[in-house]
Amino acid sequence: MPKIKKLISEFSSLTFIDRRDYLITKLLIDDKIILSHESRILDVTRRTLNYDLVEIKKFLMPYSITVEVIHGKGITLHGDERHQKYCCFLSLLNLFQKGKS
Repeated sequence: MPKIKKLISEFSSLTFIDRRDYLITKLLIDDKIILSHESRILDVTRRTLNYDLVEIKKFLMPYSITVEVIHGKGITLHGDERHQKYCCFLSLLNLFQKGKS
């Protein structure tokens, strides 16, 4: 995660794709995220992350991965472990490729 945070801090503005890849990776590695905390790290509003979450749900749907929002407790992912690892790999790959360009 420190390398990912370093990559994110190098960009002045993140696209939805950058935020999506970061959030998916963080969810898959940590098992849970809290949007208020992530909004401070990404320097965006919680509302922006809520909109991103809708798109993340659509992105993960073909992989049979669901997003569970538990108010006051955080956000978690559920689904086949192989699909989750594949999505994590894609997200990490995208983040590292972006950092090199």
